[in-house]
Amino acid sequence: YGNADGIEGVERIDGFSVISQEPIGRSSSSTPASYIGIWDKIRELFARQPEAVSRNMAAGYFSFHSKGACPACGGSGYEKIFLTSDFSVDKQCPTCHGKRFSEESLIVDYKGKTITDVLAMSVSDATVFFSDQRGIVKPLHILEQMGMGYITLGQPTSSLSGGEAQRVKLAKELGQKHSGNI
Repeated sequence: YGNADGIEGVERIDGFSVISQEPIGRSSSSTPASYIGIWDKIRELFARQPEAVSRNMAAGYFSFHSKGACPACGGSGYEKIFLTSDFSVDKQCPTCHGKRFSEESLIVDYKGKTITDVLAMSVSDATVFFSDQRGIVKPLHILEQMGMGYITLGQPTSSLSGGEAQRVKLAKELGQKHSGNI
């Protein structure tokens, strides 16, 4: 406890976490929902819906990296158009219209919302929408309490400011179960 001299009770602390303002991820596939650990739970929830069960659709059908990806754009939501060999522009995918998912994946809904609708939800809206899903709503509630109710579940984490990224990291840390006195 070299730097903790003079702090009473420091011997009872089992550990700590350092939360920086460094970006969470540079990939457009990294989202607040995936970072705080609820994305898999949401995909599994969709896979349990009657329409998904009858079509034999596992959680992979609700991922834009797997079976659920739009076949035309591969789940990116856009087409890369090369104007020269080293200059390109992105154009919204004409097949999925930026939704990133195959038509089959968008047939399934949960409480009237498709997987794309869920990704477009703000943290505040998702907290209400998933109120009956404790494992999903708990980390969302932490984000909302931190003033992050306005970010959307599916926005790229690379679009978050340093302070926003720091609060998302803190929410993830606070939402995890720890042993000891952390």
